[in-house]
Amino acid sequence: MLQTPENTWESTKSGTDGREALAARHKFRRSIARWLSRHIAAE
Repeated sequence: MLQTPENTWESTKSGTDGREALAARHKFRRSIARWLSRHIAAE
């Protein structure tokens, strides 16, 4: 199953460090943006 930012956020929100969760979410969103730009460029 594909992890959405919401899923990632829900699973890490109650974790140890909120900043760490935000960083992971940001990194995940950046990877999606990079994939999208590559996909669009391939069109």
